[in-house]
Amino acid sequence: VNLVANGDFTSGTASWTATGMEDSANFAAYGVAASPTGGNFVELEGYSSGNPGTTNAISQVIATNAGEAYIFSTDAVTRGNNTGDR
Repeated sequence: VNLVANGDFTSGTASWTATGMEDSANFAAYGVAASPTGGNFVELEGYSSGNPGTTNAISQVIATNAGEAYIFSTDAVTRGNNTGDR
């Protein structure tokens, strides 16, 4: 059972709390390989030019049960069409 709402960002950042600069887009627009699950991705900038010193993050509260084990996985990639992202 997937407990993460909108985990593939198909609905942009709906169900997520975003802080700082973030953008939701499809994979082809940024020159990166598509996710095996489809959907979109969220881009978190390493800096915030509009708000210096702001931490760029996304979060979501997920209901869990004490004593149960959970597995969380994610994909990450460096944007292929921007040599400044390393």
